[in-house]
Amino acid sequence: MHERKAIPKSLMDLGRAQSGIVTTTQITQTGLSRHTVRRLVDDRIWTKLDRGLYLLHSGAPSWLSYVHAGLALAGPDSYTTTDTAAALHGLTTQRQLPIHVAISDRRGVQSRAWLQIHRPTQLPSRLVHSGPARPPIHDVVLDMCAASTPGDVAGWIYDAVGSSKTTPAILLATLGERGRIANRDLIYSTLLDVRDGINSHLEYDFLHRVERPHGLPPMTRQFVVPETGRRADGAYEEFRLLIELDGEQWHTGQQVFRDRERDNRHSAIGWRSMRFGRRDIHGNPCGVARDVATDIGSGGWAGKMKRCARCP
Repeated sequence: MHERKAIPKSLMDLGRAQSGIVTTTQITQTGLSRHTVRRLVDDRIWTKLDRGLYLLHSGAPSWLSYVHAGLALAGPDSYTTTDTAAALHGLTTQRQLPIHVAISDRRGVQSRAWLQIHRPTQLPSRLVHSGPARPPIHDVVLDMCAASTPGDVAGWIYDAVGSSKTTPAILLATLGERGRIANRDLIYSTLLDVRDGINSHLEYDFLHRVERPHGLPPMTRQFVVPETGRRADGAYEEFRLLIELDGEQWHTGQQVFRDRERDNRHSAIGWRSMRFGRRDIHGNPCGVARDVATDIGSGGWAGKMKRCARCP
């Protein structure tokens, strides 16, 4: 029986830093022979993941193991992109295969079932190397917007800005530095909306289904009531009217009680509140516009609601 050679600590430390993945080059640099590597695989102590790639245990590779494997296989200057980079930045919780990796030249790296190789024509100005290499978050947000259907563009922007991972100003500046990019006009207009206070799908829909098509005056978004310090989704301050846009998750339970308590407190000091949910904004935007126009009209608004293409 052959004497088992100890695995160098430096190799084990490197493997831990790379989620269990090491390359043949990294292995031989520590003095282990190819014969020893074959024996470790045959004895099911290590796992051969791909050509020149080994997992320093016999269990299933984790998602991060595949990320490190993809970068190692793609070679120097490669980086994660699109879905994989978005997951690494925490823009999505979906950690799935294939791993998306970009390379900057025509080296002969081919995609696998678990790995999708990209060869972009425009490279990021810099990369983030705290963890697996990836573009900065503002570049990744724009990449995801460009790769998405128009209906998903706003979601990527809302999530990134709402979680304070980036800002509309940074995204607008980055967009201005880009060459051709899919969905550019939609990305630009959405960023302007977010810069002006829109930070959810429902607020976006209120703006584009209710406010603008019906000629209502623009409300102040993310309005803080001076007397209470409480924030409302919007306000027609001149007419003492607060607008609250509630997602379906806020329609039951303790949140309903808190909303009612807040509305009552505002009513006691002269602020009226109107609440609309997704069903209102999507199912009856013209009726919502009519209700708002009637309320602010009674408060002195001199304008007149317009009829939109949906109005009966």
